[in-house]
Amino acid sequence: MPGPGRIDPRMTSPPRATGLFTVDSLLAGDGPAFVSSLHHLVLPMVILGGFTLAIVLRVTRAAIIEEMRREYIRTARSKGLRERRVIVGHALRNVLIPLVTILGLAFASLLGGAVMTETIFDWPGLGRYLVNAAANLDYPAIQGGTILIATIFILVNLVVDILYGILDPRVRHG
Repeated sequence: MPGPGRIDPRMTSPPRATGLFTVDSLLAGDGPAFVSSLHHLVLPMVILGGFTLAIVLRVTRAAIIEEMRREYIRTARSKGLRERRVIVGHALRNVLIPLVTILGLAFASLLGGAVMTETIFDWPGLGRYLVNAAANLDYPAIQGGTILIATIFILVNLVVDILYGILDPRVRHG
């Protein structure tokens, strides 16, 4: 796997249009730079997404198994509904509440994980900016970054709460 950076060091960076090397290399028509930038995305994606994906899948599986033991599932099966319809239409619908909660928490952990991933892989971003600010004792930058991350957390929690009301009418009327 490639080391730090967003593109092979022997290659020239594509002309900056969006700041995303994959998109910029496509816009410039530079196929080798696109392949290199995709190659440099693999390891950070695996590191950031692997742990989060494992948690989401584990919670989803446990919730589905729990829902499949309920009587309304047995009733739906006895009516002759297909197994896919029973799972997607009935069980998964009731699993969405804990799943949305876990996805909101996973998003928060991805923000924290991005700090380390950006630093290790030498990617520009808020995480690396905050690490550099801490190393240089730039207190206003640290405070601004902390406020930005806290605001993102609050907005994600607000979206999760709104989704609760959309997914479960009992929450709206409760």
